[in-house]
Amino acid sequence: MNANPTTNLRCVVERITYQNPENGYSVLKVRVKGYSDLVTLVGNLLEVPVGSVLLCRGEWKVDKRYGCQFVAATWEETMPATVYGIEKYLGSGLVKGIGPRFARAIVQRFGTETIDILWLATKEYGRVEAEHPAEGAAETGCGWLKYPYCRNRLRMTVRKRCRIAATG
Repeated sequence: MNANPTTNLRCVVERITYQNPENGYSVLKVRVKGYSDLVTLVGNLLEVPVGSVLLCRGEWKVDKRYGCQFVAATWEETMPATVYGIEKYLGSGLVKGIGPRFARAIVQRFGTETIDILWLATKEYGRVEAEHPAEGAAETGCGWLKYPYCRNRLRMTVRKRCRIAATG
């Protein structure tokens, strides 16, 4: 019988303590609902940025030197569903020009609908770019963040919506 049964852990990445770019081994500090302190998450987590919401499958272990850790055997990134998670995700630097303070303002205004609003905004950009390809084509969906054109358009749209909401 396995002494450490496999467990699922949903968490938000708060900081990256260590990453080995050669083999992907990473040590992350994550926030987990029900835990007052940050939890140490270890495993092959190289492509995970701060602010990501992860669903990990693995087991708890106690390291003699570093204490209690969750060792992830597998993981997948999910979209944040809470106001806290959305704020961390947006404020992580994924979108140039949206830092922690601006992310907080966006999430305070749009709440848990923030991701849906941003998704709709990027779909609109895709339609405009299809009609005007000279301005630069971009993917809709998850890939849009890698295009500076879309990040800048997104930043302008969100700022405009925040100004409209503040005055309206």
